[in-house]
Amino acid sequence: MKKSLCLILSIMLALAMSFALTGCGEDETAAVKEAADGCLAAMQAGDFEKAKEFCTDEVFETGALSSFEQFDNITDSLTESIGIDEEDLSDDAKASVEEFKAGFLKSLISSYTINDATINDDGTATVNAEVTYGLDVDKLASADFSSASSDAEKIVTDYMTEHQSEIMKVYQEQGQDKAMVQVVNAVLPDLMDYLTKMINDAAEGETVENSVLTLEQNDDGAWLVKEMKATK
Repeated sequence: MKKSLCLILSIMLALAMSFALTGCGEDETAAVKEAADGCLAAMQAGDFEKAKEFCTDEVFETGALSSFEQFDNITDSLTESIGIDEEDLSDDAKASVEEFKAGFLKSLISSYTINDATINDDGTATVNAEVTYGLDVDKLASADFSSASSDAEKIVTDYMTEHQSEIMKVYQEQGQDKAMVQVVNAVLPDLMDYLTKMINDAAEGETVENSVLTLEQNDDGAWLVKEMKATK
């Protein structure tokens, strides 16, 4: 009788442990999906600072999102290439760059669906998702932007021709750098509008891809996206 009772208790204990472990796995799977969803939702909103909260540093530094990290710093890159300080940009000029950047980043992901999630034997997790990009990625990659430089140059030269005396006055009174700042502040909104139209026209359409997100847990137990790959 005692042996039978012990056997029954052992079976009940094993079943209880099995259910507990299953529940734990379901909780972890839900946490994995939540992290993947947080990353993709932030990217859909064009908020890459928010997306970083759900990703490892490597994803943005050297991984799939490194190019977007560089694009997110477009204002710094732009002013550095022109040779002026960012604080020299007018509010309108800064706003035009930010509007261009936000519009482009938000157009990257128009929608997504989180599908299955799996906890792997090596401690990582995998999430499969269907991602719809607001631009035709293949068209964008093969687009001919050879006229962009001459078109941009025309925007600048047209302004300088029309405002030659005004620019010359600034040059004589305040120097070449200040004259350059005036030109940049005046033409930047038009240049950003041109770039927006050029990209939208070149990559009109959308791209649907099946993406695999690999996640790992940090020291606090939070799941973070460590890699993103498109499988199409």
